[in-house]
Amino acid sequence: MTFARILTYLALALPFPLCAGTLTVALGDQDYPPFYFVDEHTQQLRGISVDVCNALAEQLGYELEYRRFPFVRLLNNLELGKVDMACTLFNTYDRAPGAIYVSVPHAVEEIELIRLRAPTEPTPGDQYNGAPLKLAGVRGYYYGPGAQADLTLYNEDTQLPLSLINHRVDAVLSNLPTFRYFARLQGLNDEAWETDDTPWFSGPVYIAFSRSTADSQRLASEFTAALVGLRTSARYDDMLARYGLTAPRF
Repeated sequence: MTFARILTYLALALPFPLCAGTLTVALGDQDYPPFYFVDEHTQQLRGISVDVCNALAEQLGYELEYRRFPFVRLLNNLELGKVDMACTLFNTYDRAPGAIYVSVPHAVEEIELIRLRAPTEPTPGDQYNGAPLKLAGVRGYYYGPGAQADLTLYNEDTQLPLSLINHRVDAVLSNLPTFRYFARLQGLNDEAWETDDTPWFSGPVYIAFSRSTADSQRLASEFTAALVGLRTSARYDDMLARYGLTAPRF
């Protein structure tokens, strides 16, 4: 029996208590579409990570209490056990000591290198001189193994479009829906910037539990089994389609 089949069997065999307790879930304090954001019409949290976590918690009998923090504090709170879980994380070496991840991802995130669109006829001073690009990102985020050690770091995603507009950096690293959301809020339309043909980095997104939380290993196992089952369902396909995403291939 394959590992996936074993997990699917466990998912079907799991008991479904009326309420197994309340888990605190950490999200970044700024919206991060398509993973989590406040719907402007309903004022409710939405996004693939929120939808998946809610579905798994419902199946397993847990209540979820979402709390929002600046991202560096989110990571610290997860490590210290001030929250039980986070629902949108890359599984990295630096984060592993403080977190236990579910065994399968629920989504894939693509990080793009984004820059202002070059004018049709650049002036001589605008010509690229071959120097390394000065790149910016958000403090605490992971941008893949190719990210520069001297990356200019800002505290919030909303600062990335401004860093381009004000020519503080040559390009920024971000997932496209998040950058587009904050760029539009600041009057930077889609025609003002461009990306490369291929993503800077693409990686699986996981749910993680604090190692300081009681029964974190059991929680990770329960959520893994339930997620394996969810990923085979039409409900999951509908979630992905809602946010323009494709299923992870692992």
